[in-house]
Amino acid sequence: MYRYIVGIDVSKNSFSVCGLNGEGIVLFSLGATMDSHGFYELSKVISSCTDDPSTVIVAMEVWTLV
Repeated sequence: MYRYIVGIDVSKNSFSVCGLNGEGIVLFSLGATMDSHGFYELSKVISSCTDDPSTVIVAMEVWTLV
């Protein structure tokens, strides 16, 4: 079962992230650049919440062209 939920809002040059625990309490919020540094920051903040990545589910928006 997942203990942490991470939602990501993506734009061309940056992304915003919010991490919640299972009770819906905000654990972190992050705005980062869409590059390796930004993804490293995201990895660091998720790792600070848990040592077991299998307890984290990540969701992000999906755009499709019709």
